[in-house]
Parts: sequence; structure tokens; C-alpha cells
Amino acid sequence: MAKRDCDREPEIVAAVAAGAVGPELRSHVGACDSCRELLAVASAVVDDRATLMRSANPPSAGLVWWRMNMREKREAARAAVRTGSFIQFALIVGAVAVAIAILGISIDIPAVVGSIATSMRALAFPLLLLAAWLILAPATVFFAVRRR
Repeated sequence: MAKRDCDREPEIVAAVAAGAVGPELRSHVGACDSCRELLAVASAVVDDRATLMRSANPPSAGLVWWRMNMREKREAARAAVRTGSFIQFALIVGAVAVAIAILGISIDIPAVVGSIATSMRALAFPLLLLAAWLILAPATVFFAVRRR
């Protein structure tokens, strides 16, 4: 591999990219190993690029326009749903606040917590049975239909 120390390498790359290596530059390439190797590699890259550009199959303008139009519609729908969800949440919070203010409900937190605790003690066994059923039923079905 040639040592990369020639000052004319950028000139070689620019000439290959432009597609015209002049006679003076060709004579330099004949004398400089580094530039000769660079010319060979750069020419191969430019040829590959040209081949790929000829074989490229870009979509039609109508398809690109249709995809862009559909994307804009999806984004507008998402924005509308986001806005609608925010407004719906704000209205629900406002309605609950107004209902509490109108009814003048004063919530006794310790009494509510005590009521929940009492209910949980009374429903502990049925809830435990329900949880066991919810866990075991899918496992039973899985093992029943599993292929061996």
C-alpha cells in the first residue's frame, strides 16, 4: 500500500468527481504511487455510484404526494385526539369539582379508610379464591391445549 503524503490528492479526488482528469494530472499520476492508487479507488467509487444511480427506482411523484398527504392526515388526527383527550380530562375534573362544591360534600377520610379495611376483612377469602382462579384457569387451559 502506498504512503499517503502527496499534496495533489484533493485535486485527484475533485477531478475524478468532475469526471475529467486532465493530461497534466495524468502525468503526475503516472509518477506518484499514492495518487495512482487514489485514482483507481476513486474511479471505482464513482463508477459504482453511477451504476447505482442508473439502477435506482425512485417512487413516482404521485405516490410521494399521496404518502405525504396521508402522513399529514394521521398527524392532524393525532393532534386532534390529544387535544380532545386534554379537554375531556379538564371537563371531568371541572365537573367533579363543581359537583363537590354544589353538594357541599365533606369527606371523612378516616371513616372511608376504616370502611374499606372492614370490607376487605370480610371479603378476604372470596378475593383470595378469585385470585387463585384467575391465576390457575389460564395455566390449566395452557397445559390442556399445549402440543406435545
